[in-house]
Amino acid sequence: MIMNWSEKTKQMELELESIKWMKEEMKEMKQYMEGMKDMQQLKEELKDMKQLKEEMKDMKQYMEEMKQSMEEMHELHKIECEKYALQTKIIELGQKQQKAVHEKMGANQKKQQQSIDQLQKSFVKLSDGQKENVDQFRLKMDNLGLIPQNKWEPVVGHKDLALFGTERLIVQHTGIAPANRSVLAEWPIPKNHFGIFFFEVNIVKKQKHLAGIAIGLAPKQIPLGDFVGCYEGTYAYQSSGTFWGHGVEGCSSDGRPYISGKLAFEEGDVVGCGVNLATRQIVYTVNGQRLDTANMLVTCADLYPCVTLYHTGDKIEALEDDRFLLLLKAIAICFSINHFLQISSIKS
Repeated sequence: MIMNWSEKTKQMELELESIKWMKEEMKEMKQYMEGMKDMQQLKEELKDMKQLKEEMKDMKQYMEEMKQSMEEMHELHKIECEKYALQTKIIELGQKQQKAVHEKMGANQKKQQQSIDQLQKSFVKLSDGQKENVDQFRLKMDNLGLIPQNKWEPVVGHKDLALFGTERLIVQHTGIAPANRSVLAEWPIPKNHFGIFFFEVNIVKKQKHLAGIAIGLAPKQIPLGDFVGCYEGTYAYQSSGTFWGHGVEGCSSDGRPYISGKLAFEEGDVVGCGVNLATRQIVYTVNGQRLDTANMLVTCADLYPCVTLYHTGDKIEALEDDRFLLLLKAIAICFSINHFLQISSIKS
């Protein structure tokens, strides 16, 4: 009987030792798992750092290409000045020749004519070279995501819309009766896949009706008597606080998808419209405040800035500094990588 109790006691001690050993093993296993978790986290951070390094490399290349384009712009300006100087010289020589006809005929007149002919040939050669340089420059600007100073294009504007100013930035509805009247910009959005294309308009004059003005994007095929956003392949922000053309979950439909209940804009407001060229997400702003456009993408290609005015007297003006805003925002957005840098708004 005593032997059995002793054996049981010994057995219990062994079991306790075994349990203690198992606890130690579990503790070590837990530490090992935590170490593995830290290693996984470190691995993810290293992956993010590698991605950041690649993005910085691409950004450096982009800045070099942009610098080269600016130098080419300078060269084009220089050529334009030389062209103007040649034109002036041709006019002066022509005047001298006309005077010489009355004063002296013969060898001197023939020599002047030869000089004029030579200058005219130089002028033609310079003009042809300039045209080729301009075409190449426009192609390179498009590849870099830059556009020259944009303006409203009268050829693709309704006859009831008047354009004002040498830069054609002001548009006014001059029709007799209220009707949809649209106009497109001269240049489309870039076809590259980085940066943000963005433009803003000032609502100079607006009738006291909510739905009179729309700012957006449209292809050249849009009928100029249609409302941007309501025509297939167009997207717009209407002054009533309605987004048109975005078929997202929860949207309504009236022939075209729309989302109502957004911030309305009035006379005196500055309204912006743009596209994140990398994600194709549309961007709308009012007075610098970015509105929620999650999952609202543009799928059509060759889109142009477009505005529709409905009421007689409605008037808008495109802001002149948008080309430079585009450049700054294209640079800023390239640094918005994961959690390293967050861009909280469109406007700085």
